[in-house]
Amino acid sequence: MPSCLPTKLAIADHTLALLPLVWTDAAQDAAVLAHPCALLEALVALFEGAWAAASPLALSGDGAPTALGEISDEDRKLLSLLVAGMTDETAGARLGMSRRTVVRRMQHLMKTAGAQSRLQLGWRAHERGWLSET
Repeated sequence: MPSCLPTKLAIADHTLALLPLVWTDAAQDAAVLAHPCALLEALVALFEGAWAAASPLALSGDGAPTALGEISDEDRKLLSLLVAGMTDETAGARLGMSRRTVVRRMQHLMKTAGAQSRLQLGWRAHERGWLSET
């Protein structure tokens, strides 16, 4: 799912959608009102997909929004090593942490990603761009 939607969109109770036709202030004058039809179903599916892939936001000290679901660089490295096939012990040794710490960090990452298994965590990590290139 893209990190940004291709258009602005307002949906009410899965029965109406308002889709602006232009990206200017005059958008209020040029919009499509979709009633129950295939277009409305597609717009709802677009919204639901974006919502499922979204990360919660919080305000930082300076008032700027930051994603709550972001992870540290060390966690990115750990995930990359495990996805590459290393055992907990081997990945931990490479990063200078115990197996117990690796397991604890993985549990935290699973909770952050909303994953029920390590396989699901790997998939969600890929979707969220958490895996390191190195």
